[in-house]
Amino acid sequence: MQDVVTYAQSVSDPITGYLNIKVSYGSAKIVKTSEDGKVDGIKFRVQGNGIDKTVTTNAAGEIQIDNLAPGTYTVTEQTYDKYEPQESRPVVVVSGRTAAVTFNNILRRGDLIVTKTAEDGLTEGIKFHLSGVSLSGIAVDEYAVTDSTGKAYFND
Repeated sequence: MQDVVTYAQSVSDPITGYLNIKVSYGSAKIVKTSEDGKVDGIKFRVQGNGIDKTVTTNAAGEIQIDNLAPGTYTVTEQTYDKYEPQESRPVVVVSGRTAAVTFNNILRRGDLIVTKTAEDGLTEGIKFHLSGVSLSGIAVDEYAVTDSTGKAYFND
């Protein structure tokens, strides 16, 4: 492999020259982390430079895609209901190197409003207990007290 080409000749006529350049490929690595620790079997779509494919994380939450032409690719995580949506991210592949992009999932959380009603009108200061296991598998054990409107708020 030759890195430098030199030519030393003084001429007044045009000279045509040709170069045959071989561009080596690069790689992209997707690294997945998640608040609940689930990182295996997560699907990603990789698009760019004539590539459009879906890949899946291994048990360590990683994907290595080799033999990619240098350029910019867009990586999009497939949607999962229990996580906050992720934005697509660009990854720039450079010849002979591995470019990395990381995605971190945060569990979706919601709000719960409990409204206390009573015939006697006593709705303020009532304590409610919310317990169980969330959709994501996290234990829930929270308390909320009603305000002057009879509402108790459980927030993420």
